[in-house]
Amino acid sequence: MKYKLIGTLLMVIIILMIGLCIPETKIDQVVNTNIFNDTSKSSIVLDLYNNEILYENNAYTKMLPASLTKVLTAYVAYKYYDLDDFVVITYDMINVEGSRIYLEVGDVISVKDLIYGLLLCSGNDAALALAYKYSGVLDDFIILMNKTKEKLGMKDSSFENPHGLDGITNNYTTAYDLAILYSACYKINFFKEVFRTKTYRCVNYEYKILNFRNKHRLVHSLENCLGGKTGYTKKAGRTLITGFENEFNQVVVVTLDAYNDWDLHKRLSEYGFSQIKRRILRS
Repeated sequence: MKYKLIGTLLMVIIILMIGLCIPETKIDQVVNTNIFNDTSKSSIVLDLYNNEILYENNAYTKMLPASLTKVLTAYVAYKYYDLDDFVVITYDMINVEGSRIYLEVGDVISVKDLIYGLLLCSGNDAALALAYKYSGVLDDFIILMNKTKEKLGMKDSSFENPHGLDGITNNYTTAYDLAILYSACYKINFFKEVFRTKTYRCVNYEYKILNFRNKHRLVHSLENCLGGKTGYTKKAGRTLITGFENEFNQVVVVTLDAYNDWDLHKRLSEYGFSQIKRRILRS
């Protein structure tokens, strides 16, 4: 009986010691496991209030951004140009493949309208028009893009063109850097308006009408979508940035090289909001 009691006490002590050795899982601990069927090669959810990471999966891995590049192009254009400035379209600006807003040589169009065409329709011609406007030399604008990304804290990014197309020049960035870029844009009312715009009608200086429809599907289907940017090339795969809001908070989701990214963004945003709520309850 005595030995049985001692054995029982030892068992209780061992169980208690094991419990002490197991690390506590903090509610605010960043989750980087594939619990959401995360089909992306790289992803992140960022709190737009304080840039806190709510979820990440290889978020610091350098990847090809495809047309997500255009968010930086638009940001640089906004910072260095007046929105009412106009651009006279030249051949170099439209000599590009892929998605376009169908500018023609001799068109005269404002910087504001070019940014709308860039972010809503992903116009590669709009990207080149904004880039060539700076000095007439494309490389000068590329230098400006890289200086700007350094100021924003996009430490693991490098840009060689303003549109993100595959080719001789390539851009590299990370999901984290792109989330930081979107966060910077979100602080500017103009970009809040552009990202959420569903359709936009542009009448240029020669009364040529251009109609833009936002390619971001969630802008049209979800009321709480803040908008963002789509991207795709064969090398980069599908890339996507989306901002979301609920009653009190805003988050941004970035995925790189992902399929079924629309549903994934909805799931990741919901997880992000749940993390914010749990942190508030703990504070």
